[in-house]
Amino acid sequence: MKIKICFILLITIALIKPAFSQDTDDKGIQSNVTIIGPGGFSLPFKIAGNNTEGPSLRGLPFIHKKWEKGRLLLKDKNITGIGVRYNAYYDRIELLKGNKAYSIFEQDKVKRIELLNKDSLINQIFIYTAHINTNGEKESGYFQLLIDGEISLLKRYTCKIKKPNFSYSMRSGHRNPRYVHTEKYYIKKSKDSIAKPIEMKWDEFFAYFGSKAKKMKDYARKIDLSPANEKDLMLILRYANTIN
Repeated sequence: MKIKICFILLITIALIKPAFSQDTDDKGIQSNVTIIGPGGFSLPFKIAGNNTEGPSLRGLPFIHKKWEKGRLLLKDKNITGIGVRYNAYYDRIELLKGNKAYSIFEQDKVKRIELLNKDSLINQIFIYTAHINTNGEKESGYFQLLIDGEISLLKRYTCKIKKPNFSYSMRSGHRNPRYVHTEKYYIKKSKDSIAKPIEMKWDEFFAYFGSKAKKMKDYARKIDLSPANEKDLMLILRYANTIN
C-alpha cells in the first residue's frame, strides 16, 4: 500500500512540475530538445521568473510584463505561433515555444520580429541593426521600429541594475538592488546603414535634418508639436518623409 501511494505521489509531482517552470532561473540549459527555426537559435534556457539575478533584485529586465503573441520574419521563412518578449538587460529577443524559451543568436537571418495584438495585427516591430551608442562607439543591438521610411525612427531600450541607496539617517531610498529602464531615440536614414542617437531639444533635434529642417520647424510650430513627445516626434518625422 505504501509503495502504491509513493508511486502516485511521484507521478503527480512529475505532472505538476512543468507548470511551475516559469519560476526557475534562465541560466540553466536544457538539452535534447528540438531547436525551432533554421538553426539560428541558442539552446533553450529555463524560463525566467521575476528576475534572473537573485531573490533580492526588484523589478523585471523585460519591457513586456508577459509573453506577447508574435511572429518571426526570417530571410527564408516565417515562424508563427510563438511568444515574444524583449529582455533589455541582456539586449535579446526571447521566444517561447511550448514551455521552452529560446534566444536568437544569428541575428543576420532575421528581418524583423513582430509583436501582435489579440486580433493578430502588428502592435510592435523590433529589428536588429548597427548603431552609434551614446559613447560614440559602433555596435549592434535591438530597436523598436517606430517609423520605417527614408528617415526611420527607432527606439532603443536599455536596462541596468542599480545598487541599493537606502539612507538610514534620512529613512529614504531603496533597500534592494533594482532594474532601471531607460529609452533613447535614434534615426536611420535610408542611405546610411547605421542608426544614430538624436537629441530631443528643439534646436539640437532639427539640426540633424539639413535642408529639411526649416520646413520641419514650420510644420511643428504650426500645429504645436514638440520632438520631446513621442507622438509628436512621430508626426514630425512622418512629415519629413514627405519633403522632397
